[in-house]
Formats: sequence, structure tokens, C-alpha cells
Amino acid sequence: MSLRFTARRARRRAITLVELLIALTIASLVGLATVGMLTAAAYGSTSQLGMRKLMVVTRTVSMRVNHAISTCLDFGVQPAGNNMIIWVEDTNDDDVWQYGEILLLEYDSTNKELLMYRDTSDTTDFTTYAAFRLNALANYTSVCWASGVTDVDFEKSGLVGSEPNIVSYRITIERDGLSDTVIGAAAVRNTIPTP
Repeated sequence: MSLRFTARRARRRAITLVELLIALTIASLVGLATVGMLTAAAYGSTSQLGMRKLMVVTRTVSMRVNHAISTCLDFGVQPAGNNMIIWVEDTNDDDVWQYGEILLLEYDSTNKELLMYRDTSDTTDFTTYAAFRLNALANYTSVCWASGVTDVDFEKSGLVGSEPNIVSYRITIERDGLSDTVIGAAAVRNTIPTP
């Protein structure tokens, strides 16, 4: 009788050390796989967030430039292409450019910013592009339209034989190790086409 009781008792014994180690190994592998998946998902979310922020900045700059050009009376672009002047309005209806009616878009490569300069109180008559630009850079306060800008290029174009009334532009912005380039063109809507 005691032999049968001992055999039954041996069959009911707890798990062995080998079984415990196998169970711990399997649990560890499952845990490591889960942590790896969560880390990859978190990295992907952060990267996507950075790209979304960058896209918002580039689209905002594009809309600002498009609006400034499409609603202006006239514009000028230097051959270097990293700045442009825009005749925003003719406040006194004299068909003469005055400094207070013009804004300057300027790429500051040192601080990597696209800046807008304008002083509506300046009534000096416009003489040359270079004179206005120097005056604006020296005397006007700037408004930053975008930071993290690594390249800007403005170019005038239009139909052959007509006054250039289109500005094409390329603006590259970098944020958090990501880069996006917006390429666009805007037409001056106030321009009357010549037949």
C-alpha cells in the first residue's frame, strides 16, 4: 500500500527546475519582442510627427509667398534670386513706388531664415532695387516667415514678348534632421495682359 501511495505522490510533484527555466526563457523572448515592437512604433510616430510639422511649415511659407505675389501690384527679383521686392499697394494712388508700399523678402543664410521687411511709414520714392534693399535691411524691423531655411530661389518668368508676371520659387526647409522643398509659382493677378 505504501508503494502505491508513493507512486501517486511522485506523479503529483511540482514543476522541475528545467521546466521553470524553459518557461522563463519563453516569457523573456516574448517580452523582448514586445519591447522591440513598441520601440519601433514609438520611433515611427516621432518621425511622422516631425515630418508633419515640417510639411505644415513649408505649406505655410508657400501660402504666404503665393498670397504676397498674387495680390501685389508689381514685383522685382534680383539675378541672385535669394530675395525679392513686392509692391504691395499704392496707398496714395499716384502709380509711383514708395518705400512704405513695398516689402522685401530676404533669405538670411547666416540665421537660416526667410525674413520679410516692411515699414509702412516710409514715404521715400523708390529709386533702385539695391537702394531699397539696403535701406530695408538697415532700418526696417523684420518678421520671420520661416526658420530652418537652407535654400531660397526666386525667379521672374512670363510669356515670351510680355512683361514677366510670374514668380517661380524654391524654398528648402530643414527641421529635426528632416528636409522638405516646396516648389511653386504665383502670378500677379493685377497684371493686365498685353495683346
